[in-house]
Amino acid sequence: MLLRLNAVNEVAPLANLRQLFDLQELDLQIGRYQTDLASVEARLADDSAVVKARADLSEREAMALQLRKQHASQSQGVQELQDKAKGLDQRLYGGSIRNAKELEALHAELQFAKSQASEEEEKLLNLMLALDEAEAGLATSRTDLEQTEKTRADTIATLAKEQATLTQRLQALSANRHQVTVGIAPALLAQYEQVRKARQGVALAKVERGMCMGCRLTLPNSELQRVRTSQEPVTCSSCGRILYAG
Repeated sequence: MLLRLNAVNEVAPLANLRQLFDLQELDLQIGRYQTDLASVEARLADDSAVVKARADLSEREAMALQLRKQHASQSQGVQELQDKAKGLDQRLYGGSIRNAKELEALHAELQFAKSQASEEEEKLLNLMLALDEAEAGLATSRTDLEQTEKTRADTIATLAKEQATLTQRLQALSANRHQVTVGIAPALLAQYEQVRKARQGVALAKVERGMCMGCRLTLPNSELQRVRTSQEPVTCSSCGRILYAG
């Protein structure tokens, strides 16, 4: 009867540790899914490409608008200078002025007006070229924004599906975790949670070939013996993880 009782006592800690190891595998899997979900949600929230494309379009629209206003003003100025030159030309060659000095002054004024008109026409031509370039860039920006928004919409649809899938898997794993924890002694579970928090999510370490697989250090013989025979959880003297012989 005593032998039978001792056998039960030897099995119970091992069974708890096996459940604890299964729990750790679940927690590691949950952690991976949580990381993936966080990444998906970050990408869902990242609207930077569309924001940049809209800002670029807005900047090009403002530039094009400014150039259109400059072009309109310059066109009006050129037209006024051309009209002035035309009027001076008509006066000069219309025959109404016969005084030589007046004719000479009028001729100089006409030449100056033509020179001004020529300079302003050159500026107008440069403005036209700049405006054409700006309009082409504006059209490109509109196309880029449309494509970026379409790509973003497709990406959101794909990410939303990934998010839903990951959420469902996490819910299933959480339910599974709850079932596993029910069969683990509360004190052992509390110890597991404490070590897991301190050791980057890995509370248990398998013992293989006399070595703790958590820190990869060889265990002292006395510690190995305790792992095999102790009725209480044994922690690695190096890394502090709960040792599991498997």
